[in-house]
Amino acid sequence: PDAAYDFFSTSECFKVFEGNLPKNHKDILPSEKWVGPFRLYVPKIGNRIIYVFGKVGEYEQAQDDFLQLFKNRK
Repeated sequence: PDAAYDFFSTSECFKVFEGNLPKNHKDILPSEKWVGPFRLYVPKIGNRIIYVFGKVGEYEQAQDDFLQLFKNRK
């Protein structure tokens, strides 16, 4: 989860919210352009929950690249 948090929070095709989602998150991230929220507990920030949204048409490749990176580490 820590590596995923670092990846999501440094990539422009993901939007990360720590703690609660803003009440207007659907206005900030319209569903036709963003998918989510996906929840993740992150140990390095005190086991807090983050909410991740991916930008449609961009996050898919970034997600595949992230998974490939971890497959290659083994």
